[in-house]
Amino acid sequence: MKMNKLFSSIAASAMVLTALAPAAVANAASGNPTNVQGTGVGAYTNNGKLGMATSASANVTDGSATAQSDANVKVIDGFLVLQAVPDFGFGTAMAGSKDVRLIDGTSMRSDDGTPAGTVAILDSRNAATAANGFELKATVDEFTDSANQATPGFVLNFDQFTEDKNADNTHLNTNPSIQIPADGKTSGQIINQKNTRGQHYFTYKGLGNQVTLAVPDKIPADQYSSTINWTLSAKAV
Repeated sequence: MKMNKLFSSIAASAMVLTALAPAAVANAASGNPTNVQGTGVGAYTNNGKLGMATSASANVTDGSATAQSDANVKVIDGFLVLQAVPDFGFGTAMAGSKDVRLIDGTSMRSDDGTPAGTVAILDSRNAATAANGFELKATVDEFTDSANQATPGFVLNFDQFTEDKNADNTHLNTNPSIQIPADGKTSGQIINQKNTRGQHYFTYKGLGNQVTLAVPDKIPADQYSSTINWTLSAKAV
């Protein structure tokens, strides 16, 4: 009798948990699946994961495949937000090179950087507050080699350029000729602007001169990396 009561209790609990579980959302891709044996595709249409072919036959112009993704945004009001900072990948260089151009947004460290090369700042404060602007500064830690040994002498050089044009900004400029030695202490003022309400994107493009790297002389061949520390302050100085 006790066992019957126990099983009844478990069954009732399972029913409650099932009722509370969220319903599955039908969002699978549809079409002729390519994840079948051989070189062809499935001879049937079903729902599953990409990739999906538009048909089961080769070189035809009928059929279709579908998939779902999403678009999302968080809307805020009254805040100054540092949304994104870039990773800088300078590719390969020689010891003593003073003007190594940016190649891409490759990252060598686990940090907050993105590969898009963009500093993104949102100023959603009211016009009176945003009139005070903001300041963006950066420091660069010492570069370390593959054995994590510090190597002094690297310098990041930032040149002036205008933010990406869009309908929701005031077309701000970065500061010209900023040199930041990689010593973990010296800061460089990248942006110091007033009247900053809006969305701002400053994109460092590959092979441009918006940011370059100076490599010290007579250092051994190795892989070197550093952390850039970005600080956004809520008032221009």
